[in-house]
Amino acid sequence: MVGFYDAVICSTIKQEEGFKDYRFIAERTANEVGYNVLRNSEHGGSTQRKFDNCLRESYPIFIALIGETLTENVLTEYKTALEIGLPILTFIKTNADQVISANVKGNLCRISKYIYEKDCCAFYDCESLYNALKSRLTDYKETVKNRKIEFLQNREDIYPFTADMICQAKSLVVLCQNTSTLLLGARANKVESKCYTQLIDWIRSADEKMEFIHIFSKGKTLSELQNKEYANIKTAKENLISLINDTNVKANILLRTVESLQPCVISDHDILFSLSLGTNVHYIKLPSAFISCQHANAIINSLSISGELFCSNRSDEPEMNIENLNNFYIC
Repeated sequence: MVGFYDAVICSTIKQEEGFKDYRFIAERTANEVGYNVLRNSEHGGSTQRKFDNCLRESYPIFIALIGETLTENVLTEYKTALEIGLPILTFIKTNADQVISANVKGNLCRISKYIYEKDCCAFYDCESLYNALKSRLTDYKETVKNRKIEFLQNREDIYPFTADMICQAKSLVVLCQNTSTLLLGARANKVESKCYTQLIDWIRSADEKMEFIHIFSKGKTLSELQNKEYANIKTAKENLISLINDTNVKANILLRTVESLQPCVISDHDILFSLSLGTNVHYIKLPSAFISCQHANAIINSLSISGELFCSNRSDEPEMNIENLNNFYIC
């Protein structure tokens, strides 16, 4: 075991002026809010191995301080945090004019374009870092305090929940459905249509670090092709072919088919799944922190190789994608 740390600080160590002070301020701020902090291996008595083990065993908050220099250690640690699904708070250093330089922007976009665009804070000195970090840690602590398992019974509530989970994901989405939203499009109602549009837009805009795995029942999806509730199947086909073939789509897209499955959605934030009890179906949203990283990764790895490959924008046989899609819609 690595000892109990509920927050870690990751930043360049020696290469950039001022970051020694920033790491010190970040640690003291986190301590003040109530977190036990481990700084990456420059911390007294810490080693790189101890830091890496802490990431994988303690599920800490990952506090990243990003500047002009991005070392391989920082890059590796950040990628590990994304892979595991740790809560990440990112702070980027501005220049003297309080502007984010192109180099700093490039460094963070190398890690995650999503985080740069939607989930980071800027700072320019120790005081601004203290204020920004204290505010975010306090908000996060309150969120964790109120975190709970949620139960839903109304099927229509599932669509906005699913859309929110997908849009907030930083590194991974696994979408398991018996009837595929991607292949059929949305049924003729506003709730499903909005969710479908958000899904397509998210896949188009996701960066190259994002993994999107979609698993569905080919037989059950085929059986719905003649269902008049699905009024936009032609558009769905065009959208899917575009996503698979468009070189501007950076996310890694993988579609696999199985005979049947238990519907669920897995992201790096939450897990949503259904539970049948008698004649009723209940939907349960479980924060990912409630499941160990080892168990979550085992589930995801199992799903990613289940059934048969249907299509992928990373396939070594791109002609297979079009053949499978055309054959599906001909049926």
